[in-house]
Amino acid sequence: LTSSRRAIDMLKRMGQRAARAAPALLKASRGKDRDVRMRALEALNALKAEDRDVIDRLLEEMKTPWSESILRLNGWPALPTARVAELLHSPDDHRRYNAIEVLGTLAHTAPEAIPLLIATLADSERSIVSAVAKALGGLGSKARAALPELEKAIDKSPEEVLSAAARIDPEGLTLLRKAARKGKHRREALSLLADFG
Repeated sequence: LTSSRRAIDMLKRMGQRAARAAPALLKASRGKDRDVRMRALEALNALKAEDRDVIDRLLEEMKTPWSESILRLNGWPALPTARVAELLHSPDDHRRYNAIEVLGTLAHTAPEAIPLLIATLADSERSIVSAVAKALGGLGSKARAALPELEKAIDKSPEEVLSAAARIDPEGLTLLRKAARKGKHRREALSLLADFG
């Protein structure tokens, strides 16, 4: 097992140059040993391959309930934004969370992910809106187009929405100031304004 781990780690470091090893990595990503599976998934992700089997395997992993694989697969560069976005409409909350997390990461280099996240602010689930707000906030000023929709979603997740708005618009803090002047989310807004000075 130790030699398998070392071999997989070496392939991961090789990145795209290890493309011919994709079939072996795909097999290892379905093995019994959890650590070997995770390392194989990381190596597959590092391939940044256009290979449909690799993309399908990464998406398959993403469809599992929230797992550490989402946190360990750095950026999911191999996943096409449109394929990930399909999971935003899943009836399974875990899949939707995973899609939000991945789209939030992809949006740093794939701006087409931002409108998909913004549209998801209309979701009726408070926890989903909170996750989207957090992802958008992590994008900073790149997500400035989200401010009107964040304002509409404020009742669903006030603290996370206001915090995201502050990270997106740190100079203006427009939505925070508006909420601090009036409305039922005044307390949250004033608290965040104090944090941002």
